[in-house]
Amino acid sequence: MRTFFKVFLNPIEGRERFLNEKAEEGYELVSSGGVFHKFKRTDKRKDYSVQYIGYMNNKERTEYKDFIENMDMKVIYSPLNIGKKTYGNVKYRPFNAIKSSLSTSHGMINREIMIVENNTNKKIDIYSDYNSKIRDLARRKKPYFYLLSISVLIIFIGLLEKLGFNLSLFRQTVLSFRPVDNIINVWVALGILIFIYSSLNLIRLNNIIKIINSDLV
Repeated sequence: MRTFFKVFLNPIEGRERFLNEKAEEGYELVSSGGVFHKFKRTDKRKDYSVQYIGYMNNKERTEYKDFIENMDMKVIYSPLNIGKKTYGNVKYRPFNAIKSSLSTSHGMINREIMIVENNTNKKIDIYSDYNSKIRDLARRKKPYFYLLSISVLIIFIGLLEKLGFNLSLFRQTVLSFRPVDNIINVWVALGILIFIYSSLNLIRLNNIIKIINSDLV
């Protein structure tokens, strides 16, 4: 067993590329977390496809998993962990449809990414048509739009605090995105980093859509 440390700014395509590089080196995936990824040695060639399923509810995830496994392929889950408010073992995803906006630890929490392992060296084409690819990319953009709006709110509140406005209402509210006392600069910097991260991912996804559209011309 061997563990690799890897952070993905691109959690889907970047993870898929990494897993297939390791497969070419003779490794089989055991588990893939946020930053630590466990592999074991194998003499069989593997191929990995990665997709975002955070828009599904638990029933849809289970049915989809069964469908994949009935085709003699293996399913491994990985966390995405962005854009969620947590209340104990329940997480709220405001960017999802109502039926899949609430997740539990026994359901979709830390199962936002599905990794499909194929026992051949033939590439798995999860999205076989144009419309399904575009729908997938549109779903993947929603968490980043949410994160972008949160970052703007963080920056706005931090700047108001720096300018001397009275934000006592935010300080007294449990659910407010209030700055931590005496480290407003850190608060604003955090908001800027989140803004840059979400913006870059939106640009990347838009570029993928442009490439798909250009291939049709």
